[in-house]
Amino acid sequence: MSIATEEHVHILFLAVVLVSSMGTLPLQWSLTTAAAGHCLTLGYHREKRLLQLPSPKAETARRTFWHIYMADKNLSQRLGRAPTIQDWDIDAKPCLISSDIRQAPWDLALTLLIEMSRIQGQIYERLYSPLAKARGMEERLVETNRLDSDLRRWYSDWAQIDSSAAYGRDRFDMTFSSVDIMYHSLLTLIHWNVNYTESARDISGACYEAAHGMLRAHLTHYPQLTTSGHKASAIYAIWVLHATSFTPDVAIFLHCVANLDCDDLKLLQDVLHTLENIGLDLQFSQKLFKLCKALCQIAEAFLEHQVPLTNIVADASNTAHSLPQGPLPDTWSWLGSQITDPNAVGDFDLDNLDETFFGHGF
Repeated sequence: MSIATEEHVHILFLAVVLVSSMGTLPLQWSLTTAAAGHCLTLGYHREKRLLQLPSPKAETARRTFWHIYMADKNLSQRLGRAPTIQDWDIDAKPCLISSDIRQAPWDLALTLLIEMSRIQGQIYERLYSPLAKARGMEERLVETNRLDSDLRRWYSDWAQIDSSAAYGRDRFDMTFSSVDIMYHSLLTLIHWNVNYTESARDISGACYEAAHGMLRAHLTHYPQLTTSGHKASAIYAIWVLHATSFTPDVAIFLHCVANLDCDDLKLLQDVLHTLENIGLDLQFSQKLFKLCKALCQIAEAFLEHQVPLTNIVADASNTAHSLPQGPLPDTWSWLGSQITDPNAVGDFDLDNLDETFFGHGF
């Protein structure tokens, strides 16, 4: 293990940024954990220690710490593991908001993204950690409502940022235009927890609404990507699609097959169409495309035969995507068998896909 130094923290952080473009989550986790550990050893999480550093170094250390903090919380939620940096152990203040009205929007954005990461970490801790899952449904519902309020309050604060005078306003707007996607993704995860049962149909209205909002936000953002070139598309794939949960797609799919909702299928198909053109030279983007394609194919089969979950199939024996005769169960294990059934989706092998793309609880 390397000795914790300022230089090693910077090297590790640059390595985290580099491997993020490769989609290698285990390596990201190892490097982020190492970087976070170095920050804790150096005391970058403590205001007293930061105040002891010379002014330029203190500001660099503060910003480095908070960027590593955000990476740590994001990976914690995506992988379902406890973060290295615990909120109760931090008293370092966020970066100061500049008095320069052109720099201030950038500083405000960083401060609010740190707060979003804090909420992201709490989603895992209070809803998906082993301790949280051991609690009763009523207690988990209380936590869900609190996190919902916290996230909505955060989103309201975010909407107050005025970027009209920001340095590089076009770059600012392009950089943060995808915040809607991240917001709705986290909101979906919050409400996905409420009806965590064996039934695949048990999706709450709030969860469905949040998931719908996430996919709609993606479709709204897509035209901007197409006019910005391949590089912007790759950046979006790395820092947005790969950094958010696949759970909203699953929620829309389940609502679609449970209610035979053609609008849901159209939404999934529209998203699939966009994924054909976003970062397909990246391995994790290819996996994401295959996952979405599989969900679309299964949903098409359900709607083609008008067979909601637990209902009777009239006759699907002669179709390319045949469904079994008799009552259809709605458990996760049965749905998984349909996804991997070679007669249902020939080009989709769930066993060879990274399970973290499904997000928590799926």
